[in-house]
Amino acid sequence: MNNNKTTTIAFGKKTTAVLFAFAMLLSLTLISCDLDTSSNGKLDGYWRVVSIDTVETGGTMHLDDRLIFWAVQNKLLQFYDRELKTRSYILRFEKINSKLRLYEPRYHKAQSEDIDVENPEAMKIYGMWNTDQTYEILSLGSDKMILESEGIRLNFKRY
Repeated sequence: MNNNKTTTIAFGKKTTAVLFAFAMLLSLTLISCDLDTSSNGKLDGYWRVVSIDTVETGGTMHLDDRLIFWAVQNKLLQFYDRELKTRSYILRFEKINSKLRLYEPRYHKAQSEDIDVENPEAMKIYGMWNTDQTYEILSLGSDKMILESEGIRLNFKRY
């Protein structure tokens, strides 16, 4: 009878050790998942630039024939033109309430080192004309986004 108590106690220690190890593994898994998640909500994803409007004049540049994208994930954003596959930009961004700030653009080439953008002229087709630019988020839904900055309105469709 004394043997059974010892066996039960030993089994209890093993179970406790296994449960403790499982809890530690689960905690580490949850912590690592937390590091990779984003709080961007509907902003994350692949957005196609559909048109760029000039608010003051009412002019619109339709981009139906172009495949120009903003790819958003975590704290990075990439401008990408499917036709000009060599032209790509990577930027940092921060979203605070209804504001979206893009900054530190870098010209990205797959086989070489990224280069800081000093003259943002080539980024105008993506809707960015400064190296540090803030947009008002006018609309952000599951399939449509509208941004505005300095009298220019960008219309996006989720791809």
